[in-house]
Amino acid sequence: MKFGKGKERVYQLKCRVFELLGDLNRADVARRLRCSPTSLSHYVTSAKWWPRKSFDELVAVAVDMRGSVDDELLGQLEVEFSAAEQMITPTVHETGRLRAEIQRYVTLVEDLRQERDDLLRRQSAEAEADADSDDEPAVLRQRISELEDELREAQRQIGRLKRQLAALERRAAASGDSASVLEAARYAADEVARIADPAERREWALDAVFELGPRDGAEEFIGHLRARGHDDDAEAALDSVVRGWPVARVAEFLMVLDERAGADAAGERAGTDGPGMRALLSAAYRRSTASELRSAVVGSLGFAAFAGVVHALHAREAAALANGLVARRAAVSTVGVMACDADSLHQHALGYLGQALRRPPQDIADLVVALRDSAQDQRADVLLDTAGGLLPDGSYQQLKDLLSAAGRIHDLRSLRSGHEGVADQD
Repeated sequence: MKFGKGKERVYQLKCRVFELLGDLNRADVARRLRCSPTSLSHYVTSAKWWPRKSFDELVAVAVDMRGSVDDELLGQLEVEFSAAEQMITPTVHETGRLRAEIQRYVTLVEDLRQERDDLLRRQSAEAEADADSDDEPAVLRQRISELEDELREAQRQIGRLKRQLAALERRAAASGDSASVLEAARYAADEVARIADPAERREWALDAVFELGPRDGAEEFIGHLRARGHDDDAEAALDSVVRGWPVARVAEFLMVLDERAGADAAGERAGTDGPGMRALLSAAYRRSTASELRSAVVGSLGFAAFAGVVHALHAREAAALANGLVARRAAVSTVGVMACDADSLHQHALGYLGQALRRPPQDIADLVVALRDSAQDQRADVLLDTAGGLLPDGSYQQLKDLLSAAGRIHDLRSLRSGHEGVADQD
């Protein structure tokens, strides 16, 4: 087995895994795990790390195939995995420990409540029976009071642990401590890349990117899949994000990539020795996926879906990101698409329509017609008023001539109003 210095606990864990598998057919085990025999072999005989979910699945499959496994061996496996996890991914280990402790207290609260409620029912029944002795009710009242105190203490402990967990997760997010998440995403991409059948490989790729989601390495998965030479599957996975995810999830993914790109840039400026090769690759994956995702949102989404993403970004105070998408969409859309977009964007429509002023006067005139045809007269008036005030003299005169030639008297009046308003200010 190939284990570096300081990996003794990982070595001990792999020895227990080897013992668990025993004489089981590795190909059958791999088939049940939906991974390749090579990947399974690497996991058993090297320091390759699997996250908790994959480890639990391996143990479950082995136990099922063997029929019975010694309880002591299962206990040793859990102890060794916990120790190795603490060494390899300490933040993940501590997060899991806190979650388990919270769950223990939640179970305790449920048990205490059950006991208290039983005693309260018993107390009520005895009160109705008008028992002769006061000793039993006094004992009941004392125990109920003790249970109330224990409940309050357990709930305080849950609150304390939740604060610790929230603080740990904030520190992990701020420090970029996501090694286990990225490792799991790369592992998933490796497994998909090993599938020979194109249709099956595509299906697995789409399932994997959906399960990973915005904050669990979806961009790492897509980038690593490209690195393995499966550009078509990576593009299909990204397309499934844009077309298949709810708009709020797409918006979250855009924000996550934007935040991480900012963190990458800050890290590059602050580092003296420079980031490692894996960190550079991950940053490249993020940049590539972010660019492709923005292009897909701008070019592929329908009117309502695009507007939904923009609204979600504004609701999450990511106005700069939303405005960037709006500007790109306006630059490539036909006037007909712009009119439909404006109808869906509601309060963000005017900023979007303002991008049309960068286009030739003929496009502005056509957009005004499209807006009026779709009963968006107020937006057409605002667009013309803005054009009258902002267009250079040459473009203004061209637009004025186009509207005059088409006999659009009302539109001419709106255009002149904006132009004259600026002249009055001067």
